[in-house]
Amino acid sequence: MRVWTKINLVQKLFVLFFLLWFSNCRRVNYYDIDEKDIVCGPATREVLAQTCRAMPFWLVSVDTRGEKISILSNGEPVWHGGIWRSGKWYEGIWLSGTWEDGTWLNGTWRKGIWYKGTWESGTWFSGDWEEGTWLNGTWHYGTWHNGTWKVGIWQGGEWRKGTWENGIWNTGSWVSGTWKNGQWADGTWYGGTWETGTWQNGLWKRGTWEDGTWLLGIWENGVWHYGLHLNGTWKNGTWQNGQWVDGTWQNGVWKGGQCYARSCPGNRRFQ
Repeated sequence: MRVWTKINLVQKLFVLFFLLWFSNCRRVNYYDIDEKDIVCGPATREVLAQTCRAMPFWLVSVDTRGEKISILSNGEPVWHGGIWRSGKWYEGIWLSGTWEDGTWLNGTWRKGIWYKGTWESGTWFSGDWEEGTWLNGTWHYGTWHNGTWKVGIWQGGEWRKGTWENGIWNTGSWVSGTWKNGQWADGTWYGGTWETGTWQNGLWKRGTWEDGTWLLGIWENGVWHYGLHLNGTWKNGTWQNGQWVDGTWQNGVWKGGQCYARSCPGNRRFQ
């Protein structure tokens, strides 16, 4: 007690402030990580201290071998480069870096490489997605290499491989993979399997169409198994079955189905 009475008021306030902050840090692990999860530098304790959102910006910013993790004055975490190995990301801004594994709950992804993990919600602006599961959110641009897309909005970019279960595709390039359901607004389809859904417009280069509704667009080649063709241009390919309501047939093989247009392939009206 004698030592405590000799400390002046400013020192007392500093000690109380530190104890309050430290107890808050121990209660809240904002990123849900520990030493085995993050390898962006040696300052693991300082990184965990980023979880204390009440701290001023200059106290929670830490430089780890040129990589920086900080929290803005408004309490929003920001990730600048480095490697994220596993754990949970709750919210914040990812500017750059490498994501190896873990669960992304919400936030904004600006640029970087995603190797695997689960994306639950948020906004993706640019980067490379190698593999993982996308549960929901908005994708603006980037390259999707492989994985499973559950639902969400695709604004643009390149899809190379994987399974699309549902959602809205606004534009972009589809190289290969399986489309299970959803709404395709526009873009270019280079190959893969379309199981069902609504095609509004765009260019179909080749691939397999199982079922669904085709509103408008250009079909260059491929195999159509079944579905409803409302309008558009058919350049070449194999029509197995389905309903041709209207459109322009230029060339191809008609094997069966119904045609209700004024001009049907091979004059097969109402077959």
